[in-house]
Amino acid sequence: IWRYHYPILFLWIWTYAYVMRAVSGNHGVNYSDIKPYILFAVLIFSLLTFMVSIFLTTREKLSYIKWTFPWIYGFTILMLLMPPIIYVIYYQLYGSLLTPAVMVPILDTDPREASEFLIQQLGYYKIIFIVTIIAMAFGFYSIRVFHMKHENSISISTKMLRFLCIGTVFFSFYGTVHFGSHIFPFDEYVQAKDYIVEMRNASKYFGINAQNIKFDKEHLFLSESHPGTVILVIGESASRDHMSAFNSQYISRHTTPWLSKEARSSNFFLFNHSYSNYPQTVKALSFYLTSANQYNGSDLKEAVSLIDIAEQSGYETFWISNQGKVGVNDTATTGIAERADHVYWTHQTGGYDEQLVSILRSIPMKGNHFIVIHLMGSHMYYDDRVPTSFPYPENSGEDKRIDEYDRTVSYTDQILHEIFDYAHENMNLQMMVYASDHGEDMKYGHNASPFTFDMVRIPLWIYLSPAYRAAYPENADMLKNHENAYFTNDLMFDTVSGLIWGQSNYYASRYDLSSPDYSLPLEEARTLHGRRAISEDPALHS
Repeated sequence: IWRYHYPILFLWIWTYAYVMRAVSGNHGVNYSDIKPYILFAVLIFSLLTFMVSIFLTTREKLSYIKWTFPWIYGFTILMLLMPPIIYVIYYQLYGSLLTPAVMVPILDTDPREASEFLIQQLGYYKIIFIVTIIAMAFGFYSIRVFHMKHENSISISTKMLRFLCIGTVFFSFYGTVHFGSHIFPFDEYVQAKDYIVEMRNASKYFGINAQNIKFDKEHLFLSESHPGTVILVIGESASRDHMSAFNSQYISRHTTPWLSKEARSSNFFLFNHSYSNYPQTVKALSFYLTSANQYNGSDLKEAVSLIDIAEQSGYETFWISNQGKVGVNDTATTGIAERADHVYWTHQTGGYDEQLVSILRSIPMKGNHFIVIHLMGSHMYYDDRVPTSFPYPENSGEDKRIDEYDRTVSYTDQILHEIFDYAHENMNLQMMVYASDHGEDMKYGHNASPFTFDMVRIPLWIYLSPAYRAAYPENADMLKNHENAYFTNDLMFDTVSGLIWGQSNYYASRYDLSSPDYSLPLEEARTLHGRRAISEDPALHS
């Protein structure tokens, strides 16, 4: 009985010790870090052995146990194999530990996104191989325990031994639960879950805080002086490094033909040093769309949403998303979305972004509209984001993954073109802003562990109508002056508030790109929610 559980024992101890040591640069592992894994492994090893022994001594008396226990036992072995396998696979892919920050997007995903991610990162053959190995282990342990002979069980002949045996089982069970709460994946799950609950609870305060908004009424709201439409487009996983409008090395690929053309117009402003505040959607947007940011020390529970600012500035608000509700826990992003007067989710969540243009066309043309459009953009699996008929950019063929990603960038350029043209021609477009939630690393995707600056270099551009420029030339001049300034997208709240003349008691002019007070020196600019300095970006020193 014992020897069949040795693989579980050694897999748990060796896997975590190996990964922790490798991540530390082969400098060793602190015993305090590996201790819970060793004790959990020993206790689960003992518990499994005792449970099998009890099964062997009772199966002839209780026939239903004879047929059900092997499958339960096999499933238990399966569940015990999964964590170390997942842990070591994650290390092999990313060279880092699977942390609570990584667990947050895992909990805030759905089966479709999860399958796309696995296929993108592992490929079909590796997935089939891993599933086959796990299925074989499940079958082996289930069948082996079913055919195991009674003499292999532990003989319990006295009351004292029985008492000790039962005590050992309960001690092992208690110890397994106790130490299990301090190891992967349980500890990471609890911390990630707590964060999501915190985000969900924070969103409940937006409505309360919105009642405390007070505006500086030196000027008319933009909705009063220039009635019309304001559009804020949230990109997904878009990197300015892959956009020919931002990156001169990409001109030969023409990934953004429409934006590159419009960039020559005096009505468009492109910002060359814009970064995300976090390389993961939920955390990035919780600052992107609220008055909380990395610099003001504000808590989300004390913040107000940009939707509320727009609504109280005289706009009818709309939220159009191709991402569906972000996670089953109603995180801060969903809470912000539902602050809008009208919320639209696409019929085929994660399908082509052209669905969003169709929804935009259904909105009444006349009126003061503040419209937030949340793209699926360049979210992996890249090939699924673009219709099969859409062409690849020029000079493709060197790297399939990059080619597929650049194709999503080109497709997004077309979608932005269609949104702009329709709103400009039919909805009296006064202003349009586009900025991504975060960027994308071509090897690691986007996450907090491992982190690379490719994950946070994002595009930002702003369009002002000729009427707007004529009425507020100082705003346009400041945007032009700040095109090479450093910017993180957690300052979007202040910039958009300033542009729609919705300056409130939650607004800070030093974070508004259209204000002469704007100031974010390179040495102060941060990302990863303050944990990394933008000045560390290798691209700034190449």
